[in-house]
Amino acid sequence: MQLSTKTLLTPTLRSNISLYRMPIELSQNKPIKVAYYLRVSTDDQIDRYGISLQRRSLDAIVASRGTLEDGKTNALQLAGEQYVYKDEGVSGTIPLEDRPAFARLQEDVVNAPEGEKPFDVVAVYKIDRFARKLKILLEVIEFFEKYGIKFISVHESIDTSTAFGRAILGIVGVLSELEMETIAMRTRAGKEEAITKGGFMGKVPPYGYIKDTERRLKVLPKEAKIVNVIFDKFVVERLPLQAICRFLETNKIESPGVTAVTNQKRKGGISKKSNPFFWAIPMIKNILGNEIYLGKYYYNKTKGRKHLPKTEWKLSPYRYEAIVDIATFTKTQTLLENSRLFNAVKHDDKHIYLLSGLLKCACCYDPDRDKNEGMQTLHGEPKEIGKGSQHYTYYYKCRRKTTAKTSIRCGSLPLPAEQIEKYVLDRVRELLADPKAVFNYQLKLRSTEQELKRLNTDYDMIRRLKNGLPQRKANLKEQQEYGYITSKELAEKINALDSQEKDYDDKLAEYEAKISETKLDEGYIKSFEIFERQYKTALENISSNREAVQQLLRMIVDKIVVHSRQVTEKDIVAGRKTANQQVPCKIEMKLRLPQEYLKLLEAKANETWVNKPGEFGDKNVNW
Repeated sequence: MQLSTKTLLTPTLRSNISLYRMPIELSQNKPIKVAYYLRVSTDDQIDRYGISLQRRSLDAIVASRGTLEDGKTNALQLAGEQYVYKDEGVSGTIPLEDRPAFARLQEDVVNAPEGEKPFDVVAVYKIDRFARKLKILLEVIEFFEKYGIKFISVHESIDTSTAFGRAILGIVGVLSELEMETIAMRTRAGKEEAITKGGFMGKVPPYGYIKDTERRLKVLPKEAKIVNVIFDKFVVERLPLQAICRFLETNKIESPGVTAVTNQKRKGGISKKSNPFFWAIPMIKNILGNEIYLGKYYYNKTKGRKHLPKTEWKLSPYRYEAIVDIATFTKTQTLLENSRLFNAVKHDDKHIYLLSGLLKCACCYDPDRDKNEGMQTLHGEPKEIGKGSQHYTYYYKCRRKTTAKTSIRCGSLPLPAEQIEKYVLDRVRELLADPKAVFNYQLKLRSTEQELKRLNTDYDMIRRLKNGLPQRKANLKEQQEYGYITSKELAEKINALDSQEKDYDDKLAEYEAKISETKLDEGYIKSFEIFERQYKTALENISSNREAVQQLLRMIVDKIVVHSRQVTEKDIVAGRKTANQQVPCKIEMKLRLPQEYLKLLEAKANETWVNKPGEFGDKNVNW
């Protein structure tokens, strides 16, 4: 058989392929069908071994094997474009079945008619394109041998049909895995050092931040402003997550994906078909739950493709500039855990229960048993007056009254919704009727503005000093290497800096507490301002503004604890009495108001917050 000496090799490829010896017997009359397998993972690999480079190399190796006896037909031929398998952004360490393109390659081989193969050979640019782990490489060999398929590589000359060739392949696999682990170890060490000095390793900075030239996060004011709006809407106004999404969309606030492009955080374009002002609930949840807004950067959140629990995350010692204060963030997490608070309980008749999520049952609460879950919430439930009448009365009852949902049975009787809602609303009207406390608080807030500015300035200075510690330690180590200080002096100075870091952390915590206290005062004023602007009218006409009134109650009231007592013979109870029945006898309102305000109302509260007998009608509840 005579092969043509013509090749399509480029000068840069010829030096590599000249070492190649074909481990495949060429037929004189029939071309060998070849499939390509191309893989890239990280950006660095894309630059060095990109898909286009691999494809050109494989085209060249196929063309270099000359022609058949007719002098026209190439001895090796691509089996078809459908047999060019590309796994882009896929690591060589993951199992074969988890690679989309390689899985398709296997399916094409396995599903081929008996006695026929879609191709005879699989060509790769380099063996580590198949796998970076020996175990996976051996699986590849086993699969190819089972179906009588050979493979060739541009960079290595190995014949897997011989024992020696398989042994050499194993050695290549071991070296490839060793190289991968060495690179990974160096990468991890470099990453740790960069993070210690403030480097942010994420591809796209979080909403509210942008990366500087040293990969550190700095506040992006126009986005940070929206972050604060989102926290205020959630914590101060107590808006549900969906309502926050609607607010942002109505006010044409661009979503994080859009601003990431417009603020040049990432490359790419914006789909013209999508709504640039669309906010989804997961976007809001991600912002509300992200500690980056406290200036804290956690990394090492995943291992391979698995998400790790927070206990295994690592916290960077570097502190970024915070957008949200610790008090607001802490309250946010508490509210997120009690997500029922932000869902208006509605039924088919569209009735809105004003105290949804606020009423807590003390009757079935056991501090030892329920220390994690807390008190059960009373939820609204309608009761039809007369079968088929379509007229209802509304009640609140403990979730533990439904035995299908819990093994613990609560004996407390339901509360008539109309009476308890009226009672609470009357108390809230009294609280908001006297503007004296609001006026005094506004004066106090103005008097502390300069103090807050000073606190923030001092806090930022301490944060910067703390962030400079890693570089100061690095400078000391360099001085020791050049002989300017001894090893003993280095150890003493490093210990001193470690002690200094603890002092900085203590001072930061102290300032955070002071700043948070002032921020809370600011939040109370916002609550009253929002009441004046949005809810005063709603209280005057509850029937047409129940959703707005519900929102107001969530702003003012933290929770309402319902206490019960054993039913007696004097109590009139609808239906049959049982041994464990409890009748609500007292409520305890926990308000989201400063102590100064509550003191002004103390006398009035003592007079008016005790219900009269029979206030809840048909249950004859004595208060």
